[in-house]
Amino acid sequence: MPVQDREAAARQLAAILRERIRANDAVVYAVPRGGVVLGAAIAGRLGVPLEVVVVRAIGHPYNPAYTIGAVTEKGEPVLNRLEAARIQLDWLSRRVNAARREARQMRELYTRGREPLAAHGRTAVLVDEGVVTGCTLEAAMRELCEQGARRLIVAVPQLAVEVAMRLRGAAVDLVTLEEIASRRLSEGGRRHFPPATDEDVLRALGMLPPAPGAGSA
Repeated sequence: MPVQDREAAARQLAAILRERIRANDAVVYAVPRGGVVLGAAIAGRLGVPLEVVVVRAIGHPYNPAYTIGAVTEKGEPVLNRLEAARIQLDWLSRRVNAARREARQMRELYTRGREPLAAHGRTAVLVDEGVVTGCTLEAAMRELCEQGARRLIVAVPQLAVEVAMRLRGAAVDLVTLEEIASRRLSEGGRRHFPPATDEDVLRALGMLPPAPGAGSA
């Protein structure tokens, strides 16, 4: 079904998820930045806690906007192996290490010293938006599985057809509203989700007051 905006996406995804989870053991884990804004709206509708799972993308050295991998603060990177094979190993190693540092800094910003809510034994609902290559999403999935999530559900409003096929082939429990060709998605299909800022994330996490005139999702 076509996605109109974050509010509509949150409403539609929450309606589907409500039939698949038990609120007493579920946590929404959202990928910053836009995923946290969306995830907060979903978590609020479901009445479950919200947590961040910080992942940093690794862009191509000659086209940083083209994601060839992603990594969490401690985990092993998820890489597009075809692209990574064409890149100097020294550059890739330095970029992975830099991305891990960025992930740590983002976690510290968003948690402010609070111990993150671990996924161990829980139903983890992973929320992101506008998934084009799937690298960031798969790194987040790996992180939650390594934490010991009892069950993992991936909830995204839009993702590339190729990524959806790959996830379903791996028997991932996927909830999505719209599957789009990766080229069209990267060239403007995410217009319904304007870029979010750190301030937007902190507001979604309840660490800043709502923006003036902001409505609820």
